Formats: sequence, structure tokens, C-alpha cells
Amino acid sequence: MNPKLLSISIFIILVMGIVFISGCKDSKAVPRDLEIIYEWGACHMEKGWNTLKINSDGDATLTVEFFGHREYNKYSFTNSELLEIYREGVRNNFFRLRRKHYNSNIRDGWCSELRIKADGREHEVSVSNMDVKQIKRITQKISEILKSKGCKIERYF
Repeated sequence: MNPKLLSISIFIILVMGIVFISGCKDSKAVPRDLEIIYEWGACHMEKGWNTLKINSDGDATLTVEFFGHREYNKYSFTNSELLEIYREGVRNNFFRLRRKHYNSNIRDGWCSELRIKADGREHEVSVSNMDVKQIKRITQKISEILKSKGCKIERYF
């Protein structure tokens, strides 16, 4: 094989490896700066909107708004549960997802936003009236954990 071609091939493989590894960090500890904010509901907020905020200490608040009524629910996530959510985000390449997913054929319906801050990175993905598998997997993990804590999730998800 041509030495120049071999050098270029090795360089490309190394670069691809670095990109792959940096995008798939799967630490054993919860990132100190972890913050998860998940908002979802009707595209017209007066018909219902939910906001879940989780910090790196595991403190979480679920705010439910419906026709002017506001309800607050507090939850506590363990380090293990936080790590499950973070790893689900990593597995689904959250930080590389396109920022906006929008179905222009539907004017009113379901909207959501998921923001994750971790390891010095911050990313937000907005979804309107369509299914984004990667986001669904992450939010299903959040839903599972909330249900295990007694949250009447069917009211909110």
C-alpha cells in the first residue's frame, strides 16, 4: 500500500475515533453541572403546560399549569437515577440532535422542549407535532423514574 495513502487512512481512523469517543462519554459519576429541563404540553399554553426541572443534586420540581391553575410537585432523584437519564441522553446522541423538529402540516397540537446541561455543554431540542425517537427514549426514562416515585404521570405525560 502507498505510504501516503496509509498515513491518510490512519489519520482519518484516529479522527473518527476521537469524535466517536467524545460524543459517547459515559461517565460513572453524575456531571457536577447536570441540569435537565423538560417542558411539554399543548402548543397553546393556556390548554396545559408542564415543566420538570432537575438539578445535579437530584432536586426536582414538576410544575403543572392548566387554564390558569398552577400546581407544584417536588421529587428527589438519586445519583443512580440521574445517571440513568444522563446515560440515556448520551446513548441517543442528545448533544448532536438537530435543535428543532416541526411538523408544518399541524397548526395546533403537542409541543415539547428538552434542555440538558452537562460536562460544560448545553443543548436544547424543540419538538412540535412529531415523534423524535431519541427524545422519546430520554423522556420515557424520566417518566419511568417519576412513576416509580408515585407521580400520577398519565396526568402529565
